[in-house]
Amino acid sequence: MEVSLNLPVREPKLWIMDLDGTILDTRQALDKVVEAVLSHLKVPFDRTVVDRYHSLGTANVLRLALQEHPNLQEKAVFLGLELYKTKEYLSLLKPFPYMVEFIKKMGKKTPITVATNRAESTIPILDLMNLKNHFSTIIHAGMCKNIKPHPEMLLKILNQYQLNPRDCFFVGNDWPDMHAGVMAQIPTLLIQPDDHLRFVRTVLQKGIQSFIQQSV
Repeated sequence: MEVSLNLPVREPKLWIMDLDGTILDTRQALDKVVEAVLSHLKVPFDRTVVDRYHSLGTANVLRLALQEHPNLQEKAVFLGLELYKTKEYLSLLKPFPYMVEFIKKMGKKTPITVATNRAESTIPILDLMNLKNHFSTIIHAGMCKNIKPHPEMLLKILNQYQLNPRDCFFVGNDWPDMHAGVMAQIPTLLIQPDDHLRFVRTVLQKGIQSFIQQSV
């Protein structure tokens, strides 16, 4: 777990949450999609590239995996997005149960938004999982010029709600989230699945400051 130095001084008026790796367990699906696309294009699967860049989203992982084959990049992205429409690959996407509990309960009293490097597949996936209506705003990669670690997504949300950054709280799971949060001056927390249960129980019962105080 990692917390930005810009710690909150009050409970947030708005929650901003990353999607892949934070709300949804997407790693297996991403691996399978990237592996299938690269196999189709007869390009070796590079575990190092996928591990290093998975938080940038499938499309960007494919582009980075094909840096030596720029003529194949757009075809790879198209194929990857098509695979995410199939039942075989959609079935590999699983919401983290405790985070779903958090969203449903916290969302009744405080707005929750999504800022994700996933692109156009975001809305259909959240719809399929009956989660879309629990978010007051969803900003995905297809709606921005820049993805995380650039702060554009977070700044769009701040502008929409006209809130001071310190009135918000951003929850992610990897370095692009932390970097974007720091650049947007929003208090930011990175958590892994092992932290989910304690995070949800503590924050719902005692607030985010209590969770941070227990963790630092």
